[in-house]
Amino acid sequence: MPRKMPPPTGPGPSALGKAGALMSRAFAGIGILTLAPLLVAGSFICGFVDTKGRPLKNVETRLTAIQTDSLEPLPPLYRKSTDEGTVEYPELLSGQYVLEVQLRGYVPLRKVLTAGVDVGLRRTLLKTNDFERVEKQAHRALDEGEYVEAIDGLSRLASHYPEDAVLHDGLARAYAGLLDGQKALEEARLAASLDPEKFADAERRIRKTILRNEGEQALQSFNLKVAEAAFEALRDLEPTDSVAYEGLALAYGHQGKLEQAVSSIRKAIELDPDNPNLEQIQRVLEGQTGGN
Repeated sequence: MPRKMPPPTGPGPSALGKAGALMSRAFAGIGILTLAPLLVAGSFICGFVDTKGRPLKNVETRLTAIQTDSLEPLPPLYRKSTDEGTVEYPELLSGQYVLEVQLRGYVPLRKVLTAGVDVGLRRTLLKTNDFERVEKQAHRALDEGEYVEAIDGLSRLASHYPEDAVLHDGLARAYAGLLDGQKALEEARLAASLDPEKFADAERRIRKTILRNEGEQALQSFNLKVAEAAFEALRDLEPTDSVAYEGLALAYGHQGKLEQAVSSIRKAIELDPDNPNLEQIQRVLEGQTGGN
């Protein structure tokens, strides 16, 4: 879920709609800085509509400089959308900014933009209830293995909120379920780039999921060489994953590699001692080797 917009830091009001005094100070600061004309990159205009294409007025926005040519910190700038649903930030200094957008009853958004490069933005804001309904359905489908349905719902949300790392992580898991490794890893990397603190390990986690799914599907179709290769790769990637050793035990066992199979199932039990299925596999394998 997209997070609520954090409150402004430093001096000024706690809500975007009460920022008149701060805005005037912000413009005064920019007026001084624009004496050096090479620093000015241009204007940024954004427009907001609902799902029916109707303009949304009184959308609160905050633009915060995160890296500019200015030698002094710049205060945040505040705007509300007009009756036409538009907001304009004129004469921005060169550099990067964070645009934060919110409107009561709608899902907020946050976007990093570069002045002079990102000159316009048009976004459809979704009502919070509608967003949560679709997201809940998509994650239920994901948990139930209905990956195509999950991708459909998450993709529709991500088309409106492409900066939402949670949506891209869900898409990565869904594509991994379909064994579409390329798309799964692309989505995982995007989630990590958007929220490195929360999704730093997304790519590794998705690689593990892909290998598990490949191995399990190969076992079910009795494609034992493919299963063996997938579970060996999983073991190398995550040496403490009991699923890798369980899969290897089954793949080795079906190929008559009984010593390797017994060694693998013992390692799986060591890692997951409370799993009764592993003990059953061990009994079968050791029975075939005479209990050695």
